[in-house]
Amino acid sequence: MEMFGLFGIIISFLPFILAILVIRWIFYIKKNSDELVRQNNEMIALLKRNRS
Repeated sequence: MEMFGLFGIIISFLPFILAILVIRWIFYIKKNSDELVRQNNEMIALLKRNRS
């Protein structure tokens, strides 16, 4: 009977754990997107300088 109580506690915390993981994943994607934008801007600047 005590195992069922522990299992219930774990199940009740599962949505919070999943929400935290999703938020971390979103911030990771945003960080990578910002880095890609920065790299693309650098490449455009280099191409413009090379073209001149």
